[in-house]
Amino acid sequence: MQEIEIMNNNIGYSLVIWSYNQEKLIAESIKSAFSQECPPIEILISDDCSSDNTFEIIQELAAAYSGPHIVKINRNSENLGLIGHINKIHELSSGDVIILSAGDDISRSNRCKIIMEHFEHKKPLLIFSNAEVVDMDGKKENFNYKSATLYKTKNIIKIARSMKLYLGATGAWHRGLYDKYGQINEGSYEDLVMGFRAALEGKVHIIPEKLVIYRMGSGITNTNNNLSNINQYSKKRLENFKVIKSTLQQRHKDATTFGYSKNSSLLKTIQNELLKVEIRIKYFSGNLHERRMLFLRHPILTSIKFYSERKKIKKFRSNF
Repeated sequence: MQEIEIMNNNIGYSLVIWSYNQEKLIAESIKSAFSQECPPIEILISDDCSSDNTFEIIQELAAAYSGPHIVKINRNSENLGLIGHINKIHELSSGDVIILSAGDDISRSNRCKIIMEHFEHKKPLLIFSNAEVVDMDGKKENFNYKSATLYKTKNIIKIARSMKLYLGATGAWHRGLYDKYGQINEGSYEDLVMGFRAALEGKVHIIPEKLVIYRMGSGITNTNNNLSNINQYSKKRLENFKVIKSTLQQRHKDATTFGYSKNSSLLKTIQNELLKVEIRIKYFSGNLHERRMLFLRHPILTSIKFYSERKKIKKFRSNF
């Protein structure tokens, strides 16, 4: 079991803004990156083949910049999606530490400086901070992101089962989490994977300051979907369960890479969670034969999960 270590203080930093169809918000995000009050860093602004004017705004602002930071821009030739874009960012950036910022969020001017100080003194592999949460109009929102698991515990079993680890918009991680564990598999979210990897290594650090203004309602993962009928609800549930399945499969792979054996309580926990989510996927996918086979193999667990989903559907129907 070989752990990742940060051996010295000569760490390079890349602040990465990743964007997709955010022409109304991207300028504010970029300007907040340019205003960082820290030693010179690399600022990479990467667009995932937007269909609006996002990249044109990126080009204009980058060309006009004359500050101390090194600015690079990229536009993907095709839309890679969330995880494909994250993996591409790792290829394009040069920093040892990746400080992530979505195209709709704003970094406080001291964000990078504080992150750099904590990385160099605490030597974590993942850092995240508190944030000010606002709506699309900039008004404060009540969003309890601190209910996420890494704000409360270091218990690896609880972390392995959780689908809320930290507020991803505030995160920064060391490249070693990629070098050791590899690229992220499609279908999950970067915070669910990188948070687990850093927890495996026991090198997670929380910064108490609010270093990011996090905008609700415009991002890829936080947009409020208006579900108007039971078919839309079922489709959304199926999509969510597929994300959970992909995340658990990635965690199983990463825990094995770290050195856990197949008989460990951690891998058994992940396998049990995979079984439960597979039952729910079969429930919504409409494959009657597979649902029957699952019921024959796991009658009690299957009945519980099916009954749970029926209750959720009944509750959804009564609310619209």
